[in-house]
Amino acid sequence: MRIRQDGIGVVNVVTEFLQTRTGARLYCSYGGMFDLGPDGYARALPDDFDAFPPFVTSPTYTTADKELAWLNRAQCPGLGRVDTKAMRIESDVYIVSVGGRKDAG
Repeated sequence: MRIRQDGIGVVNVVTEFLQTRTGARLYCSYGGMFDLGPDGYARALPDDFDAFPPFVTSPTYTTADKELAWLNRAQCPGLGRVDTKAMRIESDVYIVSVGGRKDAG
């Protein structure tokens, strides 16, 4: 995480591996931004954070699991909040399919 001088926090997760309850493995990467306000950078220096600043993200997934292969063709925007005390993100993630192309013939 990096906090810019304009008070925007930038998150860049290049590699995250997830495993479902059924054992399927997913590779996830995402970026995101959260808004600490115009004075957020100055307040962040002494650890003075809002409790739950808003957060937006856009993860993509890659998997070899046949049942979840549709995720390989999805973009997943998410909206939520950053819990600055627990240092975790709480968000709802939605699926936008970029696939659907039909083979000719």
